[in-house]
Amino acid sequence: PIYIKSIVDLSTVRQFHFWGGEPFLTDTHLKFIENLENKKDITLYYTTNASIWPDEQVWNLLSQFKEVKVNVSIDGVGDRFHYIRWPLKWDKVKNNLELFKNESPGNVSYMINACILPINSFYMDTLEEFMYANFSKTANGDPIPFNYIRGEGMMDIAKTPVKLRDVIINKFGPDHHISKVLSLAPELPYDEMINHMEFWDQRRKLNWKEVFPDIVPYFTK
Repeated sequence: PIYIKSIVDLSTVRQFHFWGGEPFLTDTHLKFIENLENKKDITLYYTTNASIWPDEQVWNLLSQFKEVKVNVSIDGVGDRFHYIRWPLKWDKVKNNLELFKNESPGNVSYMINACILPINSFYMDTLEEFMYANFSKTANGDPIPFNYIRGEGMMDIAKTPVKLRDVIINKFGPDHHISKVLSLAPELPYDEMINHMEFWDQRRKLNWKEVFPDIVPYFTK
């Protein structure tokens, strides 16, 4: 904070973004925002994986700001969530989502960001169903938007096999956002991705083929 203050006039800044890692894991953001002036004129943005429920001190501080917009990164439910977001546990995150919805200060709003990956896109209907049933509105009735993000890097959506893309597009329909992303993505080889998953499966005692059984036949090494 001292260094930032030496190069930026913070009194003129009206938005601050805390992307993570996981910003609620430490008090680093608190040390920064607690000394900000004109809190009622400032909007804060956070990205969280919902693994941590902030304590009362955090909420009391956040409630002093104009708005707090929280993007929640969730890419599946149950064992699929645990696999993608290892070592996080779905039951704990599900409980935190309920707390976020019902216990947050009135100036806090939420949005769900789901990353579309080669291994989870087939199953996204289960995430949509869960969110629409449990996390589509705040306690005061404000809508919680659901947004899809294109997977890149090792889990680039472009590594989805063509035959699996056809199955997913047929499942969701051509106008679904997932279908549009898959239709536009180039075709990339997936061998490195499979090797990467199997390398970490051995160390984490997981098995991607057991967690995502429906898509296994489409990935042949």
